[in-house]
Amino acid sequence: MLKSLQAFRVPQVFILLLSMTYRYIFLFLHSANSMLEVRKSRVVGRGTGNDHRRWISNALMSQMNRSFKMSSDVYSAMLARGFTGTVRTYSTYQLTPADWLALGSAVIAAAVTIILGRIVP
Repeated sequence: MLKSLQAFRVPQVFILLLSMTYRYIFLFLHSANSMLEVRKSRVVGRGTGNDHRRWISNALMSQMNRSFKMSSDVYSAMLARGFTGTVRTYSTYQLTPADWLALGSAVIAAAVTIILGRIVP
């Protein structure tokens, strides 16, 4: 996927941001899910609205602190391993006429679907 974005001349910054987001969103979701499980296991009964809001604000603060710490650790590790800011992929990829045909077909199919969606209620 990253190589295809490079072939379409998407800026390196966006490709890097997309790849890092994809890698770490699952870790972030796992951390949030574990915090919710901990909350459910420690609380007995129903709390008030204020209790819920207080817990949510504390959980968000904790997640933000963990995210900032993890981002600085990851960036330090990337620099230690020689990160230069460019995205490197394993193989070179050239768009073939078949790729352009598939892209054109997908765009035409999407346009037809949108047009038919507006015409046919």
